Amino acid sequence: MGKNMWKFNFNRGHRFQARDDYGEKYKTKWDKLNFSACIQQGSFGQRGEQGMFEALSFKLFNMAGVPASKTNWLHFRIIDERYEDGNLNASHPPLTSRGTQYDGDFWGLYMTIEQMDGRFLDEHDLPDGNLYKMDQAYPNGAKLNNQGPTGVSDKSDVLNFRNNYRSASTNWWGTNVNLASYYGLYAIYHAVWHGDITSKNHFFYLNPEPDTNEWGTNILWWQLPWDLDLTWTCYYSGMKDPFSQSGVFNHSEINIACRNRVREIVDLLFNSDQTNQLIDDFAAIIDDPDGGPSMVEADRAMWDYHWVVGDGTYPQYLNRDASFKAGHGRFYQEAVDRGYQRDFAGMVQVMKDFVVERGSHMNSISGDSAIPRTPTVTATCPSTFPINCLTFETSPFSDPQGSGTFAAMKWRIAEVAPGSQVAVQNDRIILIDEGARWKYFKGTREPATTRGPVWRQVNFDESSWLSGNTPIGYGESFIATNLSDMRGRYSTVYLRKKFEVTDLDIIGNLVLDVRYDDGVNIWINGFHVLSGNAPSSELPFDATVNNRSENHGFSSYTISDPGSYLISGTNVVAVQVINSYLSNSSDCFIDVRLFGEIAEGDEPTAVPRSYSSKPGKYEIDSVWESPEITDASDRIVQIPASEVKVGRTYRVRSRFKDNSGRWSHWSVPLQFVTGEPLAAGILEDLRITEVMYNPAAPPAGDSTDNEEFEFVELMNIGDENLDLSSVSFVDGITFDFDNGSITSLGPGEFVLVVRNRAAFISRYGTDLSRRIAGEYSGKLSNNGENITLEDFWNSTIVQFEYNDNRGWPLSPDGGGHSLVPLDSALIGEPAGSLNYGDNWRASNYIGGSPGHADPEPETTVVLNEFMAHTDFRDPQLPQHESNDWIELYNTTPENIDLRHWYLSDDIGELKKWPIPAVEIAGRSFTSFDEVTGFHNPAGTGFGLNKAGEEVVLSYLPGTSEDRVVDTVRFKGQLIDASLGRYPDGSAYWLGMMPSRDWANDNPAINVVIDELMYHPANDTDAEYIELYNPTTSRIYLENAEGPWRLDGAVDYTFEGNTSIVAGGRLIVVGFDPYTETDLLAAFIAAYDTGRLTAGADITGPWAGSLSNSSERLSIEMPQAADLPGDPVSWVIADEVNYADVSPWPEAADGIGDVLQRIFTDQYHSGNDPDNWQAAPPTPGSIP
Repeated sequence: MGKNMWKFNFNRGHRFQARDDYGEKYKTKWDKLNFSACIQQGSFGQRGEQGMFEALSFKLFNMAGVPASKTNWLHFRIIDERYEDGNLNASHPPLTSRGTQYDGDFWGLYMTIEQMDGRFLDEHDLPDGNLYKMDQAYPNGAKLNNQGPTGVSDKSDVLNFRNNYRSASTNWWGTNVNLASYYGLYAIYHAVWHGDITSKNHFFYLNPEPDTNEWGTNILWWQLPWDLDLTWTCYYSGMKDPFSQSGVFNHSEINIACRNRVREIVDLLFNSDQTNQLIDDFAAIIDDPDGGPSMVEADRAMWDYHWVVGDGTYPQYLNRDASFKAGHGRFYQEAVDRGYQRDFAGMVQVMKDFVVERGSHMNSISGDSAIPRTPTVTATCPSTFPINCLTFETSPFSDPQGSGTFAAMKWRIAEVAPGSQVAVQNDRIILIDEGARWKYFKGTREPATTRGPVWRQVNFDESSWLSGNTPIGYGESFIATNLSDMRGRYSTVYLRKKFEVTDLDIIGNLVLDVRYDDGVNIWINGFHVLSGNAPSSELPFDATVNNRSENHGFSSYTISDPGSYLISGTNVVAVQVINSYLSNSSDCFIDVRLFGEIAEGDEPTAVPRSYSSKPGKYEIDSVWESPEITDASDRIVQIPASEVKVGRTYRVRSRFKDNSGRWSHWSVPLQFVTGEPLAAGILEDLRITEVMYNPAAPPAGDSTDNEEFEFVELMNIGDENLDLSSVSFVDGITFDFDNGSITSLGPGEFVLVVRNRAAFISRYGTDLSRRIAGEYSGKLSNNGENITLEDFWNSTIVQFEYNDNRGWPLSPDGGGHSLVPLDSALIGEPAGSLNYGDNWRASNYIGGSPGHADPEPETTVVLNEFMAHTDFRDPQLPQHESNDWIELYNTTPENIDLRHWYLSDDIGELKKWPIPAVEIAGRSFTSFDEVTGFHNPAGTGFGLNKAGEEVVLSYLPGTSEDRVVDTVRFKGQLIDASLGRYPDGSAYWLGMMPSRDWANDNPAINVVIDELMYHPANDTDAEYIELYNPTTSRIYLENAEGPWRLDGAVDYTFEGNTSIVAGGRLIVVGFDPYTETDLLAAFIAAYDTGRLTAGADITGPWAGSLSNSSERLSIEMPQAADLPGDPVSWVIADEVNYADVSPWPEAADGIGDVLQRIFTDQYHSGNDPDNWQAAPPTPGSIP
């Protein structure tokens, strides 16, 4: 086709890390890279779909539970000539006399297709087994693409398998084939019309791990799809995979199960709501839905009239003209032929039309007139759908086979995209399905004793007639009931099929689909409704008709006013099929299907869509399904709150199964947005009150790992007993209280879960054993992790992520203390209060206070100021190169004795330097330096690192009152500058001019972070950070060591020579304002900023994103290392540890406001929540 496909092989040690269409890395690196050219062959008539057919098909298989190749689009260039502009490159005689616009680097839009080999198995979490590509081009029709460690190497397994399935029993199929996966494969290849599946274009995979199903535990073969580009149109007249060709559906049990699965996939996935959403989501990847530059249009411009796809390049393709594969001007022609615009959007609509067109066929291969009637679901919960009160009721079981056939019911709930439209899959009621079982009579004589209408009536006695599945006839490969004796003996066949109509009023029209050869007459309840190639409705048994042009497809006819033909209850269709000759006709056949179209007005109102270009949510992926419920009276269900989230869109459905194994359709879904939970004692009153994640080490001689002393404490802060039987830790650690020794908690009581019960009791005593519910699985990470406590019926109680970084208490991280929530944070735990580090404190004493309320720490002596970057030269003291110092401040009015007090620079080694036995007067200062104190002599104590570390003040009398009193963690420090609390003894540290043993009163002024948009109201609006220069001089964001940076939530290094004028502002964003001009324009429009100049007013892009929860952000400047080759250290100019919970302004969290700094001077910390307000965004201007 001119636009080549490509395959790249990567050498060992240089495997390729591919990413999906949203930038996420695949789990497995590739050693082969397959490129689809994203251009259709000319004869297929669908050029311009740009790989959508293949990408959507592979995705649908995966969504239906069939492992299939992953795909992603890319922009491809080949740099093989001097110029990017093709007009300047070489000619291609005799086709071109000079370089053309098509001869540059750009090759257009391509798509990767995952290679099906061992890496494919790893990516899809499949065990390492034999994987065969099936194609008659290979010896024995199979090629081994992956050799499993226990598999044969001579292909004997797959050859034996293939030989056996050609004449297999029901039990053989069940014990050798993964039928559950095959049903999904069958559904999707029929949905997308994968007509190219024959003896090729599929894989066989032998899973070496036994699987258990209704046939026992066995090693099972899987059939997997391949080569899906020629799909989404009925280019091929028919299709059958190897299993269906071999008669797998001749077995009733398998046939019923497959129809059940196809029916489910139609209900939940392949419909005009869900599949159209998938089409939109995929189209948005390659064609900007907002109208920006389009890769598909660039590709069309490259290839629609490229000289290489013209007839002159390859005059012949095999025995056909080149235009069979290539040809000019063929992009989007199918869209034009259907009356749409000649563009990619038109091709997208072609695909959506195809979903509608396939509905009839999908209903035919899933239909079964004997299935239970579709139930109806109603909500029995409050109209706000609170997540802990999601209750629903289904209608009673009803079955056309009669009463007493109930076997089971199921419920499911799935999240869908906001604005999803409920698709009514029962807009056509299947009355008679394709391939149904009919009564038939061979036309060797009249079917009744008298010629006429008798045999066409409902009450006619058909008991002596034969039975068989349609198609009935002879001479074609698709015939199900073969009339091998018809040719030369009789020219007509009579058929009857009874069907039930339960609600005549909802049927607006009848749709009769017929495929036949050569003539047909059809009656419903004795009324003649159709003649096809038949000269009269009253033909004798030995009649013939004119020969009809060969047509194996169904012809569709709409019959209006069905009330004139149908009755409520039992009805009958009667058919006479007539051949063209008695002896000289090569074939004759009949198949009929009948649908009732729901009357207009019975469908639910359409809901407008609101899709984005992010991966969507689809109903096929349930978040919860009930087990099979076998009590027909148990028709009310409650959805577990732990499985859903507030503010999401969900659909609930139910379905019934009868005692023949037939499942009904899933009910029409009830769609809703979940609301906040109703007040419940467990949510209101159960709280986490202590976490010991990095305990102190045991005494010398005890080999117990310190991790064995971990624990988590919970408390009932309410005034009623709490039932814990449905409470569990599900993330970080796992523990189910229902399996523990404590399942009820009284008012004010504590309960503990521990890592090791024996170790815990050895440290804390046996008195606490009665408060231990049990041992949890896992361990608490010393680096921090996510912890989730939930109630199965009432949703998440608390979820938070603790860590050991800046902004979190230091002494619990190796100092032996536990984490204790502030009293002010307890109520807000369900809302995420514990994600914010300053909503925690360290326990009052080392070891914590498990099983008891932790006493509130008393603030007495604190670390108040220190210098960590000093130069010192004294010939009398050559061992000292610095004389760093630490200042303490007594916040109380009383003198305090400093005996048993210690200073250290290591939280894991608290006794590095004992403070001399001195007193510190009330409201007074005392300080110690290296030369005369904590580093004297030089080999003892400690020194401070100018690159950053920690300072720790402890009181350690060797009693239960041992504790870390105060800590500070710092980054790089500037020469001759100190870090101190301002004002003295307060919570926040600021860089300042040194004031040893004096009040801190001269903080340094610098660039500050003064506005944060961390959670825009609209997903399309950009996050941003605004920096402000509060000084009277221009500040350059660089120094001799290099440019400044943003650190923490995002990473960004400023370009050289970036500066902020006095009183000026600089906006930093996550896109590149120099090159992504469309995003810059959108930013200007969203925030009404006026003109912004890249590099002067706005810069970027940063890496990462601003958390919508809690995050640290700082602007930092580099500082030279002491020794050549050592990394630079980073000095904080300003820092913000923000959060979306109290005490921070919560209105900045997704409502439209920003966090806006109140005071930008040097006296107010960026870490102080009281220094921030929620306000309308004003990037680049004065608030």
